[in-house]
Amino acid sequence: MALIEAFISRYILVAENAPSIPVDLTPLKASRTLDERLAQWMTIFVAKDISEVKDSIQWNHFMYLRKARNEVVHPIVPYAVAEIREMGKHLNYVREGIGGFMKLLREQHAGTSLMFIDRLLTAPRVDFRYKGKWSLP
Repeated sequence: MALIEAFISRYILVAENAPSIPVDLTPLKASRTLDERLAQWMTIFVAKDISEVKDSIQWNHFMYLRKARNEVVHPIVPYAVAEIREMGKHLNYVREGIGGFMKLLREQHAGTSLMFIDRLLTAPRVDFRYKGKWSLP
């Protein structure tokens, strides 16, 4: 989620320091949740509604990662258990859920992809393989 926040913040920084970009950033800067920030970003920089991207696989993977992150950061129960296979599954969603989502946002803004976005999209898949008996030392 931090990469998406940084992505949005970069646009704010560029717009604030480029007098040739006359946009009112007040609603974007006043928004508190990531959902509000994404909706405001789409409205200000793309002139489209956020619903334009909500039917994409990238959005679905992003929401999956967001839910998984929130379960760890804001747990309902006072303990957490994670299987290694599950961690690999979550990591694989980063390709489309973060990299693909940022590329989709850049394309909506008519921008080309950035190298760090392409690296996320082409990251190798993670597959944990069990090789023998797991035991405690």
